[in-house]
Amino acid sequence: MEQTVAEPSLRVTLLGHFDMIYETQSVSAIKTARMRSLLAYLLLNRGKCLSRQHLAFLFWPDSSERQARTNLRQLLHHVHRAFPEIERFLHADTKTLEWKNEIPFQLDVAEFEKALEQAGEAGRRNDPSAMLAALEQAASFYQADLLPECYEEWIESERERLRRKYIEALERLVQLLEKQRAYPKAIEYALRLLHADDLNESSYH
Repeated sequence: MEQTVAEPSLRVTLLGHFDMIYETQSVSAIKTARMRSLLAYLLLNRGKCLSRQHLAFLFWPDSSERQARTNLRQLLHHVHRAFPEIERFLHADTKTLEWKNEIPFQLDVAEFEKALEQAGEAGRRNDPSAMLAALEQAASFYQADLLPECYEEWIESERERLRRKYIEALERLVQLLEKQRAYPKAIEYALRLLHADDLNESSYH
């Protein structure tokens, strides 16, 4: 008998904007930039045991260690009040925090990178149709850069890494579609590539 795989109860969007949906309801109380930034960091480092000391210094580098740890504790309290169900997904003790990988959830960044991995596998087995489908799926997840409203220093390198992957995916899509003479779709992705390249150039000025 075939088992039905349950849909993840939590879906999180970080590409283009922050959005968190829990069991069909938007978690609208997660609304401050600092709350979203902390959750994004935990999600992007899912499955890793992160020390509270590291997180406190990362988010409050100009504060004393004692004050930074107090700030982190207060921020976690606000997150818990806004989204009590986070206890299902986040392991927390007095020294560490870890977003649990074993509890199913959907993260657009993870889906984007998974689609790119599938495209790479299709390329290695010389399957252009599967590669094209996977690249188009990846492009559909990338609505815009990683949390563009977040100005924390830690996010810059991750934002740039994902942007480069997106640009490379668009370049490959245009090449594949041109080979298939699917020119309207090739033009569509070429325009997205031009826009992404413009944003990439402007980030260095």
